[in-house]
Amino acid sequence: MDRHFAVYKDNDAMIDVIRRCTKETSFYKSSKDAFYVMDLGYLVRTVDEWKQLLPGVHPCYAVKANGDPALLNLMSKMNFGFDCASKDEIQQMLELGVNPSRIVYSHPRKQPSNLRYASSVGVDLTVFDDEDELHKIKEIAPNMKLLLRLSTRGLGILTTDALPGKYGCPKKDSAKLLAIAKKLNLKVTGVSFHIGVSIKTPDVYSSALKQAKLVFSEARDLGFEMKVLDIGGGFPAATTTNFCSLGFDKVAGAIAKSLKEEFGDDNNVLVFAEPGTHFSMPSAALVVNIIGKRTRNQEDSEPTESPNKDEPEIEYFINDGKFQSFVMYVMLPYVQPVVKPVDQKHTDSPLKSCRVWGQTLAREDLVVENGELPEMSTGEWLYFTDMGAYSAVLGSNFNGFPLPTVHHYISESMKKRLDELVSGGAFGEINFCV
Repeated sequence: MDRHFAVYKDNDAMIDVIRRCTKETSFYKSSKDAFYVMDLGYLVRTVDEWKQLLPGVHPCYAVKANGDPALLNLMSKMNFGFDCASKDEIQQMLELGVNPSRIVYSHPRKQPSNLRYASSVGVDLTVFDDEDELHKIKEIAPNMKLLLRLSTRGLGILTTDALPGKYGCPKKDSAKLLAIAKKLNLKVTGVSFHIGVSIKTPDVYSSALKQAKLVFSEARDLGFEMKVLDIGGGFPAATTTNFCSLGFDKVAGAIAKSLKEEFGDDNNVLVFAEPGTHFSMPSAALVVNIIGKRTRNQEDSEPTESPNKDEPEIEYFINDGKFQSFVMYVMLPYVQPVVKPVDQKHTDSPLKSCRVWGQTLAREDLVVENGELPEMSTGEWLYFTDMGAYSAVLGSNFNGFPLPTVHHYISESMKKRLDELVSGGAFGEINFCV
């Protein structure tokens, strides 16, 4: 298969790869430009974990999380399905050779031109959550198969995710919507819902699946052939930030148990999920260079909640920022990015209060407000962990600064396992056109 990544020894950790890139790779050593390091072995390990804990659920990767071509290409070769929300995402997957039967157009509010394109290229499955969307689908793509997107609002979800309120049909309106779809002679074939990554308890999946089972019954009573269940995205990943509070094993266990209780006797139902963060966030680190440094007395600095108000505050300026790789942290201010020095000489150095500024001229481009780092110098390297999801994909070229390049790598043993997964097909074939 095509390989666009470096192969390292099994005992090389990500920090070892980063150090090698900054010291030995001529491009990074000379330019000192920011770059990502992506461990494709993380994908391999996560695929094996998914197969073990959720063997009956087919993953359809949420392309919005990270559209890195190397990552998507490997997923395609392992028979992932793909969750796309726009024409461009669908087009990207088709250009990688993905069959349209493995793509779900999962946006509940579709731009008409995008819907027309999806239908024209053979993407056959989409979602709806209100009457207006049904009429749009009837006019533009009447032959597409439909999933009723249920709202998860009110299920006791303790989450900061806004999607339960933004999208989804309340259960009390499902029968009415199904009747309208029947009258329009549309093809409802299943149910979808989305929980969100910030849940505090996995028990919400039990409530969501109970609702889905009720809608299956309502739809079948109307004569719809219900064959598809989409349990959405939001699966947690083990990160060094506080982005996810639950372990994947707990969430997977709750889902497997509830699926067996609600759909265990229904062998004709295809169950899939839309993981994004889970398969990408911990896979990558962002490596940045310190392009400037200054020391200020606390009274001369911007207001801060630093506990060491009597100490001078060090301010670092890096060659990335909130408008490039850190947009996610604008949307999720309760999550603090984790930054560390690259050079091993700083391992036992005392930590000092600091701020880390981005490179644009915007006053708001503050990446880390109340940080702690060993005292460092201009020209040294830092790295941020867990930057494999919602980083560059959200970034812009504001102020003319480009997004970082990506250095892909894999260990020798993970490369061997990757070859096995690709040759054997990690997951069975999926076909949304049946």
